Amino acid sequence: DCGSSSFEVWVRNEKGEEFCGDVVPASAGSATTARALPAKLVFSAYTREPALLTGARDPSRPSARVRRVLLTAGARGAIAGFQGYLEGRGKAAVASLPDGGRCVLLPRPTGGGAPHELALYAEDDEPRGGAAAAQDDDEDP
Repeated sequence: DCGSSSFEVWVRNEKGEEFCGDVVPASAGSATTARALPAKLVFSAYTREPALLTGARDPSRPSARVRRVLLTAGARGAIAGFQGYLEGRGKAAVASLPDGGRCVLLPRPTGGGAPHELALYAEDDEPRGGAAAAQDDDEDP
């Protein structure tokens, strides 16, 4: 279901899919961008690519437009714990969107006061939702 005001973050690993938490956009601008995402994002690939870790650009798609989405944790799950895990490993989690765009869950900066953040990379103006599948950039954490 696209257009949700909140969505779920899941991780897929060798044990199966695990729920990490629900998140909601932290601002009106983020809500507008997040509206195009699927209601369930499943991250099963990881990267240490510096440009993706910072949400700056996607080196494999130089023409892709990058948009950032700030999120706050919802009532369920522990998204901060997963982002802390990513930070500790120097990785970002990656999900591919059906239109070929990518959604990158950035590691949460040390200190924990910063909001959760996604970087969206798409060739067109709006990423389109649907079931998010993973694209392997790196082995599982």
